[in-house]
Amino acid sequence: MASKEQKREVLYLKYRPQILSQVVGQEHIKKTLKGAIIQNRLSHAYLFAGPRGTGKTTVARILAKIVNCSKPQKGEPCNQCESCLEINQGKSLDVVEIDAASNRGIDEIRELRDKIRLTPSKGKYKVYIIDEVHMLTREAFNALLKTLEEPPAHALFILATTEIHKVPETIISRCQRFDFHRIKMSDLINYLKEIVKKEKLEIEEEALELIAANAAGALRDAINLLDQASSWGSKITLSNLQTILGLTDINNVFQLIDYITSQKISSAIELINNLLDKGYNLSSFNKKVIEHLRHMLILKETGEEGLLEVTAEQLEKIKKQVQRLEISQILTMIDIFLKAEKEFNLSPLPQLPLEIAVIEIGRMANGSFSPQAGLPKEEDKKINNQIKQTMTNEFKEFLKKWEAIIERTKVYNHSVSAFLKACQPKELKEDKIYLEFLYHFHCDKIAEPKNREIVEKVIEEVLGKDYKVECFFNPEGLKKDKKEDDDIFKTAVEIFKGEVIE
Repeated sequence: MASKEQKREVLYLKYRPQILSQVVGQEHIKKTLKGAIIQNRLSHAYLFAGPRGTGKTTVARILAKIVNCSKPQKGEPCNQCESCLEINQGKSLDVVEIDAASNRGIDEIRELRDKIRLTPSKGKYKVYIIDEVHMLTREAFNALLKTLEEPPAHALFILATTEIHKVPETIISRCQRFDFHRIKMSDLINYLKEIVKKEKLEIEEEALELIAANAAGALRDAINLLDQASSWGSKITLSNLQTILGLTDINNVFQLIDYITSQKISSAIELINNLLDKGYNLSSFNKKVIEHLRHMLILKETGEEGLLEVTAEQLEKIKKQVQRLEISQILTMIDIFLKAEKEFNLSPLPQLPLEIAVIEIGRMANGSFSPQAGLPKEEDKKINNQIKQTMTNEFKEFLKKWEAIIERTKVYNHSVSAFLKACQPKELKEDKIYLEFLYHFHCDKIAEPKNREIVEKVIEEVLGKDYKVECFFNPEGLKKDKKEDDDIFKTAVEIFKGEVIE
């Protein structure tokens, strides 16, 4: 039993790639590094950036083996010579690994700088791998910079980071940078299938897909999840996987969105509480809801199916759900679930943030996501009563440019642009443009100072004149006097040179 336990604990290490060709994904990096090695055009410093679990440290160690291998083969290490074996066992004196997360001070970097002049004990290069390099202090970065500027010929630096934006530009500019990408879901599944076969496990296809989906593009996470699941036996089903790891099936996410868009809020709340009763992590579930809505947003906006990391079956379901929603509605839902994500650590009840989110969305909609029900605020009523619809030449000109204004706003903020689509310009008076909204949420968003400033800036860019924006909510905006509507309609047809189709 002890040996099996030991086996499970080292499953990720057991299947850690030992040559570049075994690394999953990252084809652009493997090809470039192999070419540089074969042509003897190595840089003195590399910077590996990207999400965790995508192979940065693995590639760094393989590169350290290649440069010190006594019998390299077509840009790959032999894994048989003394140098390769010592590096594989973590015993090589020519490979120094520094975890900047726990050794982030100037003393460690000064020590490195003092010892860097020492020649390698056996290999050609002394390789320094600094993991999570963004964690170094400012003083440590300055010391490292001096070392990178004038390194000895035998020194090779490989810096790795999950947060490239925290690495000083002076450091980045002195390294050859490689960006690691999240691993495709299909590649994760295929690699897991290889491990399952070698470990003589049985696993349902749906369970394999669930592991890959929860790994979020990180191979290490995927293997560790498989490792945990296998601890309960050699046969892994979707049901026991969910029980063991507290992972929620994507079908639960689809179901929640279906309930919300169909205004079955009580069913949505019941689903949330059922997940809680089964031991699922609701914060993780909420993240999956946000990721799912992101998929819907991308598909709705671009139509590019290849941008989504989902199975063929999931894609068909997403297509159906997308047809029921507008861009602005998807953005609204994302915003509300993002707000819920911030509340999980503060909430006395684990299900409360999600319950509030679905109720808030439900109150925002009426029927199957028709305009929001409810009464306007007092200030909205006041503005609405003050407006007397007139169609001045200046306002006509404004309406002609309205679509251009919405499109231009995307340059500054896509969400603001989408919210503008949910309103209509009502009147232009005394250098003020009045925007009427059918949704409280959209009205409040555009009224926020930072968003209002964006809209006003774009209007000035498009029209060449400074206008102030006034926002008001009016759920009855489409139920005006028929004659007034007819006049506006005729004017709009005239402005946009349209025709009436019966």
